[in-house]
Amino acid sequence: METLPDHWVWPPLDAPEERRDGKLTKQKLMELFELSLRVNLKVTPIAYLLVLATSMISTQVNTMLKTIKEEERINPVWEVSRVVSRKIDAIAEEYEE
Repeated sequence: METLPDHWVWPPLDAPEERRDGKLTKQKLMELFELSLRVNLKVTPIAYLLVLATSMISTQVNTMLKTIKEEERINPVWEVSRVVSRKIDAIAEEYEE
């Protein structure tokens, strides 16, 4: 049976003495917590905007599909594509401001 490479071992073989027992120190936990907060503060607004944009576009597409179906337009795909691209442009402009 093969052994794992050194860089896969936890705790790392070159870890400071206080971490070789496999436990994280309180200071390291605080550093990880602060890092996760910083990452979340940067990623969350972008993720929220993507979800919001997707929801808005989905609602608009569903409305357009109903309208197109009722009016029996010749090229519904073109109509939906046009509306979706207008919505994406509007959201992009809002985000840039």
